[in-house]
Amino acid sequence: MWKKFSILIFNNKTWVITLQYMLISCIILSIVILIDTGTLSAEQYIPSIFLTKVGLATTILSALAGALLSMTVFTFSTIMTIVNFYSSNYTASTIDDFVKSDIVLKVLGIFIGGFFYAVTALLFMRETYEHDYVIAGSVGVVYALVCVAFFVRFVQQILYGVQSTNLIKDIFEEALELIRVEVQARQQFADTTPQVAALEVPLRAHATGYVSAIHYEELAKAIRPFDGVVKIHTRIGQFTVEGAVIATLYAEKEQDELHTGDYFVIQDAKIPAIDYKYHTSQLIDITLKSLPPGKADLNNAIHCIRKLSVLMAELLQADGQFVSAGKEANNLIYTVPSTEEELYYAYNQIIPAAENEISVMLALFDGFYTMKRAASPHNAEAVEQFATHVYKRVEPNFRDTLDKKYLQQTFEKITAS
Repeated sequence: MWKKFSILIFNNKTWVITLQYMLISCIILSIVILIDTGTLSAEQYIPSIFLTKVGLATTILSALAGALLSMTVFTFSTIMTIVNFYSSNYTASTIDDFVKSDIVLKVLGIFIGGFFYAVTALLFMRETYEHDYVIAGSVGVVYALVCVAFFVRFVQQILYGVQSTNLIKDIFEEALELIRVEVQARQQFADTTPQVAALEVPLRAHATGYVSAIHYEELAKAIRPFDGVVKIHTRIGQFTVEGAVIATLYAEKEQDELHTGDYFVIQDAKIPAIDYKYHTSQLIDITLKSLPPGKADLNNAIHCIRKLSVLMAELLQADGQFVSAGKEANNLIYTVPSTEEELYYAYNQIIPAAENEISVMLALFDGFYTMKRAASPHNAEAVEQFATHVYKRVEPNFRDTLDKKYLQQTFEKITAS
């Protein structure tokens, strides 16, 4: 249930955070109005420094409303400028991450909420003609100071995010955390083999899109009465079409087909918080953007390849073809990609784009060496085989004697380890 709620929040994150700050503004406004109209007797508890005459409060709120509206427009223009920068230098997925980042949504939410507070508080100033002093203006000043603090944080985040090194670092750390969770699951339930029962019931996709999440616990509970096993064929982040078989229920007796919509979240958008391949694909895309005929920033491409190699080295520590999912370790099993498959889909776009760049290829083979040293014995053999395949492909592209020499040395370091 909590997982479903989290997905709902993620899909509507823009509205949730904006409305959250609107709600906070409404609460503050309600308290201020109750005090200023005398409905709530709290004057004796309020320091005199926060009390202002109605005329001054009206002036403050009027200025605040105009300023916050201007800041909202300015902030939105800044966001659009950064979006244009990201689209030119990085990838579409990094734009999504920036637009949906907490600080961007919070700064918009607090400015909109502040404008709502100031305008609405002005409307209620007419109800306070019998009172000499109100707190609406002072609260507005405090709110404005909070807005300034949020805007400063917003500017710092922009200055941090436009630096490619920081962006790559954030992507790497998010991917590393998810990969460590995946490796732990693979090591804990490695080589779990599904028990094939007499009957096979296909579970078909209810929609077309990306498999964004799988509710393992709910699915395990649903199949418990069948005394069967579900083998999940699809993976988080994988694209599927309506009607495709995404899992198979093995049962001892005939069962009706389960409705996959209750257990598989299929939508147009991936969920970065649970999909490590979402982040590795970002590194791949940034690498491709940095290679010719794009920006031709080879150092940035090399940096991305090194980070990607570290992630792959972490992932290849665990063996296993089948892994149990969720708490029900006996009846939910999903297929783990082979080492060759992981390496192929990580590098199949990079190699053709960089096969004529010796500096990039040296970094790539250094990465293979890092992977082989960290990988399990079975995976290390697969890494060497993949590196051999890549070497045979790219070696004829280099005719310079020194290029050939250093490429061969780097490759032999892999085969000798």
